[in-house]
Amino acid sequence: MNKFYWRLVLGDYFGESELRKTPFTPPSDWMPKRRYRSEAILEFKSTLGEIIEREREVQGKPNLTRKERAALTELRQSMDIVMKPVDKGSSIVIMDKQQYLFEAHRQLNNTEHYTKLKELIYWETHTEIRNILQELERAGYLKGKLVEYLTGIQPRARKFYILPKIHKNPDSWTAPGEIPPGRPIVSDYSSESYRIAEFIDASLTRLSQKHPSYIKDTYHFVSDMTFQVSAP
Repeated sequence: MNKFYWRLVLGDYFGESELRKTPFTPPSDWMPKRRYRSEAILEFKSTLGEIIEREREVQGKPNLTRKERAALTELRQSMDIVMKPVDKGSSIVIMDKQQYLFEAHRQLNNTEHYTKLKELIYWETHTEIRNILQELERAGYLKGKLVEYLTGIQPRARKFYILPKIHKNPDSWTAPGEIPPGRPIVSDYSSESYRIAEFIDASLTRLSQKHPSYIKDTYHFVSDMTFQVSAP
């Protein structure tokens, strides 16, 4: 409710035409002082608060039985299983945790693709990236707000996980019929280079859309196609 009200206040103060967040800038929590807010906005907040409080007092009928809720809680808290979406399709796989770890370690121990580090390096990389961006700022290529956004992140180690490839022939699985191979995924979210990649992707996307061969999606393809039907 507070976030919704905050956006309403900004929209009322600046006007909707000005209420557009500049991309790649740090988030703001600035709020105009109460004396600059219109009476309609103040009254709306009071009314909205009363409505929400009334709704909280209404006890809705649960859509799960007590046994179903207990089963979900037990699954969520279980440390012996892993639940993952499949690599292809919309199914969910429930795996024994030790079997899941066996397949993950099998892949990570492949020195052709992975090398074990002696220590974490993402803080060092974060410092290197910040220094490069600050040099570009001093040279006039980047603005301060953009540099603040690109470097204003608390980096974390990338996370590795696998998606079971159950569409493969069970005879070809890591353990035939028991442990399916996994598609390796390395999550880059919140890493030291995540916002850099986000900025580069947005810049390249705008350039790619100018190319004559650019196709956004299937609907775009169909709308641009010219079909010729010959007479029988």
